Amino acid sequence: MAQETPEQIIARLEAENAKLKQENTEAGEAIGELNEKLANAEAVAPEKVIVTHEKVQYQVLAPKFQHKGQVIEAKDLQGNKEVLAELVKAESGLLAKVEAKK
Repeated sequence: MAQETPEQIIARLEAENAKLKQENTEAGEAIGELNEKLANAEAVAPEKVIVTHEKVQYQVLAPKFQHKGQVIEAKDLQGNKEVLAELVKAESGLLAKVEAKK
């Protein structure tokens, strides 16, 4: 294989550099679009409600629900220990166990 001349090396590296700059610009634009979509999604997403029962955290998956004929809002569940204990014991689908982040 013939060795490249310094001019050929420079030309090849300049072409590679231009390609990488273009890819970087495209990636930056994609990141900007995704950040905008994320901000929009976060703006309309309901606030997460986390409750604790016996040192285990659960996310309440519905903003409000009925329990034994009583309407309960997720934000009020932590204060209602009896209902919270019943939901945990029944393994209610209204609660999702929050796993510790690693």
